[in-house]
Amino acid sequence: MQCDRCNQSIKKEELHKHNGSLLCEECYMDALSPARSCDPWARNSAKNFVRETGSIAAINETQARILGLLKRNNGGMEISVMAEALEIAMFDLKREIATLHHLEKVRSGTRDGKVLISLW
Repeated sequence: MQCDRCNQSIKKEELHKHNGSLLCEECYMDALSPARSCDPWARNSAKNFVRETGSIAAINETQARILGLLKRNNGGMEISVMAEALEIAMFDLKREIATLHHLEKVRSGTRDGKVLISLW
C-alpha cells in the first residue's frame, strides 16, 4: 500500500486513516501537528528563554545547514528549492524553518508572487 500524501510504500498495518486519506506515520504526524511559523507564543517563549538564561538558543545540524544555504543565497529562497538543495523532506524542512522563525533567525516574505525564506 501507499501513503496518499507522500506515495511512500508501507505495510497496511502501518497506515493511519485521517480525513479519508491513508497516511504513513510521518505524514500522519504532520497532519495532526503541522508546522506553524507564525506562533507568537513560541516566539515569546524563545525570547524569554534567551533573556532568562543569558544563553543563546542552540541550533541543530539541519538548522545550521539551512542558515548556511540562506547565507549563500542572500536574496531568499523558495521552500521547495531549499528542500531539493538540502535533500530534506518538505515536512521536515517546514518544521525546522518554523523553529528558526521562532528564534528570529529566518523570516518569510513575498516577492514577485513567490514566498521566499530569508535570513532575519
